[in-house]
Amino acid sequence: MLALCWFYCIPFAKFLYFASGLILLVFALFMLKRGVMLARPKLRQWALALMFVCLIKICIFDVNMIGRELLCTVNEELSEMGCNKRGLQVFQFVALLALIAGSYVLFLTHRRYSNADKPSQLTPKDIGLSFWSNLSVVSVIAMVVWQCAPWVGFLTVGRVPEVFVH
Repeated sequence: MLALCWFYCIPFAKFLYFASGLILLVFALFMLKRGVMLARPKLRQWALALMFVCLIKICIFDVNMIGRELLCTVNEELSEMGCNKRGLQVFQFVALLALIAGSYVLFLTHRRYSNADKPSQLTPKDIGLSFWSNLSVVSVIAMVVWQCAPWVGFLTVGRVPEVFVH
């Protein structure tokens, strides 16, 4: 049982650890969308805070562990850097640059959505509702006439007009 857990549970736990940051990031994106659509500033702030926490987890912890995994265990004999301090520093520097770039994007997103007010109420004249309602009424009337015309023609004249047969 221990061997089965070692071969199946440990890789699955590693997968969950690495995927948790991305899953929470997608959840935070849905939170941000919901906060924008409902004009709820607290929900937007919580979503951006969760995105920042996910970004820190991914850029600091995940990249460091993936770097050690790639340099020290998987690619030890193929990599010219191998498992040394210089290779890990390169991974950490790239992660720091990604953290700075991601933080800047989150800052711009926060500035964009921080003063988003509730959208004003739209009137039917603003969206052309009268045009679309009149068009639907006319199209329903035309469909009813087109469906009933063969029956009315058959009952009054005795035959279905040729227009409706084709």
